[in-house]
Amino acid sequence: MYKFSLESLLDHRKHLEENLDKELGRIKRALNIEVRRLERLTKNKKKCQQNLQKNQGDGRKINEIILCFNYLHKLSIDIDKQKKCLENVEKEYEIKSSELIEAMKKRKTLDRLKEKEKKAFNYSEMKVEQEMMNEVAANQFNRKTS
Repeated sequence: MYKFSLESLLDHRKHLEENLDKELGRIKRALNIEVRRLERLTKNKKKCQQNLQKNQGDGRKINEIILCFNYLHKLSIDIDKQKKCLENVEKEYEIKSSELIEAMKKRKTLDRLKEKEKKAFNYSEMKVEQEMMNEVAANQFNRKTS
């Protein structure tokens, strides 16, 4: 029976890979949330700008226009903050993705080594078995001819 000498290391690397994959999934969900927030803020800003242009000629009070401009300014600041936040999450995603790729390479290297050793083990077992069968056949032949 074949037993891989580095099985515990292989199991450890599989475990690390699974954890990195889960972490990458969590970051991906966070990234999607941040993208939706940015889209929502951008949509609100565009909508406010359209309303301001549409209602500017209606003789609105100056206070309402100032209020609208202040809101647009705040939205612009929020959009800038959200873009920075999104960039940070994207960087985190790229880093974690690289870590996962590296972990997968390490695990696959051990998988290939395990397969190679298993083939070598099976080949040597088959050779021993074949030699035993040849010896048995030779002994039977010698008994019949004697």
